[in-house]
Amino acid sequence: MRNPYTTGPVEADLRKELHSMFFGNAQEIPKAYKALYRRMRRNDEEKLIQCECVSELTKEPDIDIRCPYCYGEGYRWDEEWIQLRSIDIGSSTSALIFNSRPMPPGELNISLRVFYIEYSVQPTYYDRIVELKSDVEGNPIKPYQRFKIYKPQTVQSLRSDNGRIEFYAIWCSQKDAIFIDEVYGK
Repeated sequence: MRNPYTTGPVEADLRKELHSMFFGNAQEIPKAYKALYRRMRRNDEEKLIQCECVSELTKEPDIDIRCPYCYGEGYRWDEEWIQLRSIDIGSSTSALIFNSRPMPPGELNISLRVFYIEYSVQPTYYDRIVELKSDVEGNPIKPYQRFKIYKPQTVQSLRSDNGRIEFYAIWCSQKDAIFIDEVYGK
């Protein structure tokens, strides 16, 4: 609805548009899928809370034991459900974003995955996106089974002309994704 007191063009409400794309409306079917968002815990000073398994000497988590608290992250975390949409940018689409560049003696190609999430999630570089195994309809299999863990490499806040954050794009490297079956042998 147009404000009668403004003159000139009015911006589209991208938060509303993204919400309609994710959850659907009368004209559109839902396009988002369910995932877990692993948010690292912080103390009162906004510093990450280190897990007990982290070595005082090396400052690294003990990867020889399967820590039941952090699972090798090194920090305590909580998980919450989010809805997201993702796009793979790989060898077939790399020319669209100039991701492939000639490098002696060959060509470097970095396969990326971009996740789009709502503005209310407020992601950070320390958090993780956890994808679940799903059925052919895209619904998570119950009991829930973690499939891949992605670490953000770029967190981009996409803003409107007024500066309000409309949604986030989180860029992750496919090469750095952790496959749960490979790590924990499930």
